[in-house]
Amino acid sequence: MRRLAGFLVAAVVGACAVAAGPAAAQVKRISIGTGGTGGVYFPTGGVIADIINKNLKGIQATAEVTGASVENIRRVDSKQMEMGMSNADVLRNGFDGKKPFTKRMEVLFGFNMHRSTMAMTVLEASGAKSILELKGKRFSIGPPGGNTGVMAERILNAYGLTLNDIKRSPVSFTETVDAMKDGNLDGGAFLGAQPMPSLLDISTTHRVRILTVDGPGRDRLIKEQPDITKAQMKAGLIKGLEQTVDTVGVWSAFFFHKDTDPELSYQINKVVWEHRKRLEDTHPANANMAEPGAVIEASIPIHPGAARFFKEIGILK
Repeated sequence: MRRLAGFLVAAVVGACAVAAGPAAAQVKRISIGTGGTGGVYFPTGGVIADIINKNLKGIQATAEVTGASVENIRRVDSKQMEMGMSNADVLRNGFDGKKPFTKRMEVLFGFNMHRSTMAMTVLEASGAKSILELKGKRFSIGPPGGNTGVMAERILNAYGLTLNDIKRSPVSFTETVDAMKDGNLDGGAFLGAQPMPSLLDISTTHRVRILTVDGPGRDRLIKEQPDITKAQMKAGLIKGLEQTVDTVGVWSAFFFHKDTDPELSYQINKVVWEHRKRLEDTHPANANMAEPGAVIEASIPIHPGAARFFKEIGILK
């Protein structure tokens, strides 16, 4: 009887191992580095993860809240995550091993999602009407680990200022808005697909001003950072914005670690492209990824799997 019981236990355990083993082995878990909850990366990343989970068998993708571009590049380089999102200028800096990075990052391009636009924003009550008048103001440069602070510093530098000329706060977009509402900040930098949820929030409750980035200052910035381009915040985009404001922008890219399986990057590009309308539904700016420039304006070399897909559909030769 004990022999029979032992046999039954062994059979059950063996059957469970057979049933669970292959299934468990087939599931590949991947993390996607996105951004904070007050921006566009996180909801876009959530949709991409859902597209992957519903269309790629054996893949379980999760969108992670992060500091955004810089943090994502560092974590993908160290293989804490396999893929992430970043602005094109800082992605190039990572690939080249230039500031804010201290070595070359092992990353390759996947696809561009949307164009991010910088909104250097102040409360009208602050009195600041230009970038130069930010001197001495309490100003948020965005979340630690993101590209907002990098670009804000570059804009200040282009106008002859440094971060030491402002009373800077490196906090998230949501925290920036809360501090502006409470009167603890005069303004903040908002870099993302516009209008960003956080910018809509503060403009609904307070009168704000988007500072112009143009003229020689903008020309110097674009010359130094070729991935940064001229952009505009269109009139009516947020409450109280009565005139179109000149500023700068940059592509936001989805990228992979260079060692990511080419078949995986191929399949991810394929299913995201086929379901790109879902990204557009998340934010209208994601419609940009259907433009030819979404591939030909890649700031770093394209991952082999991504290149294979875009060659199949005729965008790459």
